[in-house]
Amino acid sequence: MPFQVPMCTHSSITLIRCIIFKHSVKNPMISIGTGRTNFLSFLGNWRIDDNIDEKIELRNFTIASYLTSDTITFTGDGYSRVWLEKLNAFTSRNVNLTLMIASNQSMVLSLTNNGPDFQYSWLRIAALPEEMVWGGGEQFSHLNLRERSYTRQQFFSVLHPKDQTYPIWTREQGVGRNKSDKITFFADLQTGGGGAYHTTYFPQPSFISSQQYYFHYTGSNYAVMDFSNPIYHEVMFYGNVEQIFFKKEESLMNVVKSLSTYLGTMPPLPDWVTDGMILGVQGGTNVMLQKYKDATDQGVAINGLWIQDWAGQFNTSFGSRLYWNWKWNEQRYPGDIYNSVQGKGYFVKKVDGSDYIIDFGEFKCATVDLTDTTAYNWYKDLVKRNMVDLGLGGWMADFGEYTPVDGVYANGSGFNIHNLYPVLWAKLNREAITERGKDGEIVFWMRAGYSGISAYTTLMWAGDQNVDFDYADGVPSTVVSALSMGMSGTGMTHFDIGGYTTYGALGLQRSAEVLMRSAEMAQFQRLTKLFTLLQNYTNDVIHEYSTNGIPVQRPLFLMYENDKIAQNVKFQYMYGPDLLVAPVIESKATSWKVYLPQGDSWIYLWNNTKYNGGAFVTVTSPIGLPPVFYRQGSTYTNTFTLMSKIKPIKPP
Repeated sequence: MPFQVPMCTHSSITLIRCIIFKHSVKNPMISIGTGRTNFLSFLGNWRIDDNIDEKIELRNFTIASYLTSDTITFTGDGYSRVWLEKLNAFTSRNVNLTLMIASNQSMVLSLTNNGPDFQYSWLRIAALPEEMVWGGGEQFSHLNLRERSYTRQQFFSVLHPKDQTYPIWTREQGVGRNKSDKITFFADLQTGGGGAYHTTYFPQPSFISSQQYYFHYTGSNYAVMDFSNPIYHEVMFYGNVEQIFFKKEESLMNVVKSLSTYLGTMPPLPDWVTDGMILGVQGGTNVMLQKYKDATDQGVAINGLWIQDWAGQFNTSFGSRLYWNWKWNEQRYPGDIYNSVQGKGYFVKKVDGSDYIIDFGEFKCATVDLTDTTAYNWYKDLVKRNMVDLGLGGWMADFGEYTPVDGVYANGSGFNIHNLYPVLWAKLNREAITERGKDGEIVFWMRAGYSGISAYTTLMWAGDQNVDFDYADGVPSTVVSALSMGMSGTGMTHFDIGGYTTYGALGLQRSAEVLMRSAEMAQFQRLTKLFTLLQNYTNDVIHEYSTNGIPVQRPLFLMYENDKIAQNVKFQYMYGPDLLVAPVIESKATSWKVYLPQGDSWIYLWNNTKYNGGAFVTVTSPIGLPPVFYRQGSTYTNTFTLMSKIKPIKPP
């Protein structure tokens, strides 16, 4: 077998020269516990309280070896008097850990808790103090999940000791996501929706280690990944534990490719998507056509109109909200789809049998029970008739984070379905396209996600960021989200130009600078022309992701693994193999410091200046000239040279 399980008091499990587990009496790798986790939801924001009564470390073990697996039985001692009184037999409390080999996985773990009434299990994975880990789904604050945050105060910085713990639970990402600022404070005060460093639409119980392996938990129940200890990572599972996968490779690039391949990759985007920009408009036909004309008159290449109020709107205290009736609203009339099928059993129920109606932000919705085959097929047919057959080129398959844990479902419990629901939602949309023969023509995008969603959705989306340069929830957070998602095996995403969330009473309003700096990352007007010139390059990069699982946006260290400085560069990325992008993510900046990885020479796109790699350089970066470099010797040099000739219409 490729792993070694020596039988001794201080034991370790090694996977291709990498120690995955260490076990000792003082530091056992398995624990079990009792208690209850409470979930409270409002507007998609979840308060989760882990009320753990006791955590029992299982210090003793025995090993049974078989032809294709090893089973380690862990038992404990030294239990409290209360537990000794509760339990009939001390020896009944054990956990069987079975290690196997499976197709395309280096090691598969199955954990069976044989003790009575134990709700929690903990697994410790060996770590090095200097080790870095990435992934966890879409994370907006930390790329390296072992990184710790500092809150800047007037005269000092405050270290956050607990922000290396990541609950795996899909939810609204929050407004502000920084407990020390006023935006988050008032969002918490109003709705409990301020969020925190770990709140995300798309969590995933996976991580990639700088020791060149990945960890992936296959279940959908609530879990917590804790990276705060220097010598181990600890994962807590609430409920039954499903299989756990480890894959060891010889490079980080191969680890990412393996994880992407296992989870599934998105298909290449339709060609029309990379042939201009999608313009977001709303307000009715006349307003839409006027905005389209204004843009095209200014030379903007428009490849699509994103008409988000196509199904109607609500006016709420948060602003105009979409009315999710999934039907073309010719006059913005009230929705009728729910009423037409009420009573047919298509929706998630309460325990009393009534439809589970949820407040989605001053408008009420029922959630289709996608675990029910009849309801699933009805909803899919609705998407076919009202969207595909209407001739739409794409849509936003929004939400997915509100699924109630105490709901009654046709198949399964809310605790297991909550995280899984976005995957079922993506699967439904994809099947509607496929069954109408429209693969490769239609693109839909999602913000909510979980493991395996990349096998179904055609594109991800970063959701609702603030309209500022705040690192926790503004433009910079979209860089981290894209890179962390790529390190989780989902390699294609996008974001809203200029952000989404405003809070006028607190001064949170979109500025022209925020709009243009984020447009530099997403392309706009002159930048749209550059984007169109890049069409062949972009399509090749997308095909590389779809075929091999290498993300479109890549952390520098993924391509320059041996460059120690590159490992700590957070807000730069490689766009495909040849373009290095360093977005300007601070207000009023006219120059920007960029790290160029060692091993290559780099050409500054805007003036063709050559720089040697392995050094920091500072370049001028007025609006319209974002810091972009290309790798010398690229086969796309002619394309990049043409791009450099498209100058700003009005020099800054």
